[in-house]
Amino acid sequence: MLAPRQRDEPPHQAAAEEALATTLFAAITDALGVLERDRLLGHLSRCWHEVTCAERVILAVESGPAWCYAAAVSDSAGASTCSRYRLPEETSLIDGLAEEVLAGGSAFAGPDANEEEGKETGKTLVAGTLLTKTLVSPKVGRPIGGMVLVGATPLPDELDRRFIAATAALLERAVSNDRWLRDAKLESLGEFAGGAGHEINNPLAAISGRAQLLLRDETDPERRRHLTTIGAQALRIRDMIGDTMLFARPPVPEPRLLNLPEVLDAVLEKFAGDFESRGLIVQREYAGGDVPIWADETQLCVVISELVRNAVEASPARGTIRVVAARETASGGGWVRFGVRDEGDGLSAEAAEHLFDPFYSGRQAGRGLGFGLSKCWRIVTNHGGRIDVEGGLDQGFGMLIHWPTRDGISDPSASLR
Repeated sequence: MLAPRQRDEPPHQAAAEEALATTLFAAITDALGVLERDRLLGHLSRCWHEVTCAERVILAVESGPAWCYAAAVSDSAGASTCSRYRLPEETSLIDGLAEEVLAGGSAFAGPDANEEEGKETGKTLVAGTLLTKTLVSPKVGRPIGGMVLVGATPLPDELDRRFIAATAALLERAVSNDRWLRDAKLESLGEFAGGAGHEINNPLAAISGRAQLLLRDETDPERRRHLTTIGAQALRIRDMIGDTMLFARPPVPEPRLLNLPEVLDAVLEKFAGDFESRGLIVQREYAGGDVPIWADETQLCVVISELVRNAVEASPARGTIRVVAARETASGGGWVRFGVRDEGDGLSAEAAEHLFDPFYSGRQAGRGLGFGLSKCWRIVTNHGGRIDVEGGLDQGFGMLIHWPTRDGISDPSASLR
């Protein structure tokens, strides 16, 4: 643990700055051995808290879906907690963190915080002086995170600049390491699918074929039921292997210009029976008539089908499902957005971060079973788009797809790999 920095002015400024530089160097050296993102966030937030004598420090770095961040908080009580934070869309991280602090910091109150503690913390934070810092990637030169310090004593300019740069570099390394591990996991999954898929499909074909032969001559109703079950489950395994291979090694898209509302309506028509049986109401909200989209039609239908299926399975009986589509005029006309929102249980920020992981064991009921949403993510990113998750635990749930039109892709052949 670092020695707390004294607020009193030292008699010799140069000696004090040298001691502070030594302290910061020790903190950075310790951080070099921390590879896991959340642990590193906690370590660095404590370092900033101690060397600036801040009342509270909130340090955040981008994580998972757009506008989602992992955050760590250190305060004057010595506590350090990590959480997930989701910004309102089109809000900068610094503005979002500052607004959260001024509002009482409820998003960072921790799992054991109660309402009264949150209110008291809010009063304390408003009284303090806010310092904000943006963390910029040293590799690509874009913001990857940010920090808000409450009631902090500023560091000398040169030390501040170097410590900010070191914080950004360390967090970028941790985030890159997380992504590398995730990619390595998916590559291993792809190797398994490619190598074992053929071998598994051969006995499955024999099982399914034999079940069909026996079923053809079987007259006993109970035996027919068992044989039908065997054949159906064999086909289910085959489909799971196919989904695995599609996720790991998706086909190259063959895009063409489509009218998005027409594609949405065609997919929704296939779910008409599901809507009727569950008493679900579907609201179509298509802004501006035609919405042109540059996409592989088959793959676009897969994305829409999985979003609708996810909404149907999670919706309460007689609930409402909203389907939206519009051009994104704010982005210069090069993008469109579409999405599906239901009234089922929402997701925690942590569950939302893992929603597209295949067979994520911590998924909430009705959300993300198997490879359905994983396929969505793969197809959307292959077209150069992104998926945003909307809604908290008690706000319903929705997924909004941001998809580039042909004008929004500077090099279509590069994005459509």
